[in-house]
Amino acid sequence: MRKALIHKLHYTLVEVMVAMAVLVMMMGFLFQFTIGAQRIWSASSRSTAIFDTAQIIFQTFEQDLRNAVVSDEPQRAIPFYMHYPAGGKGDFTCGMFSNFTSGDANAAAPVTTVGTYPVLYAYKYWDGTDANKTKTSNKLYRIPIDNTTLRKRDGSTFNISYPWYLVGADYTSVSSSNDFFGAFLNTVTTACDMSDFELIGSGIEYITCGVNTTTGLHPTSANVANHYTTKMSNFYYLKFSLYDPAADDLEGSIDDENTPRGKRVAETRHTFSKVIFLD
Repeated sequence: MRKALIHKLHYTLVEVMVAMAVLVMMMGFLFQFTIGAQRIWSASSRSTAIFDTAQIIFQTFEQDLRNAVVSDEPQRAIPFYMHYPAGGKGDFTCGMFSNFTSGDANAAAPVTTVGTYPVLYAYKYWDGTDANKTKTSNKLYRIPIDNTTLRKRDGSTFNISYPWYLVGADYTSVSSSNDFFGAFLNTVTTACDMSDFELIGSGIEYITCGVNTTTGLHPTSANVANHYTTKMSNFYYLKFSLYDPAADDLEGSIDDENTPRGKRVAETRHTFSKVIFLD
């Protein structure tokens, strides 16, 4: 009787192997579940960051638009400027005079004032197929100009050596030789690092802004004069595509899903649009 009981407490080799196989299968299922949960969490985190960026772009741009000032008064004209390529993907620039709070936080006695100043939005496109990438590529920057100098985030300044905004000029005769918003942007991007200014969003595949063309503004026109207007549109259709900015650290074209960068962009791409109606 005792021998029979003792014999039952032992396991055969087959039983041990079956138990090990079941354990391995359970561990495999658990591992797959953990990996899946981690991927879902990562995707959710990326999507949250992308939606937060979209909200910031909409709010910032809309606030400046609503506070923008234009005038067609002779000798006192104040323009609005916008330019981007017809295909959508490419550099985007928008300049306007807007009411916003200004002040030097680094001064010994900081003074905050509210006034109407030029503000410039600048975006440089990079598709990943050439060597023109910079650390500011596919990022949107807001550059407020509240004095004859540009104050950077580190407290240093960049002097504006000419009256670049030329209030009162005849904007119907603007050409590449006196495209002052364009010239100012080129000067700033050459003399300064764009990362010194206010970053609005990164991981931007393209950005466009449709307008009521009866105002005379044609952002995609080859004629520089059509990038300026002294009449605000009654609506602005802002549209852009965002992706995980970490994709820009990978190799390949933004449009080629067979490359690491293109694949990440395709997996995380979200398109946003909003019609901004002005009162």
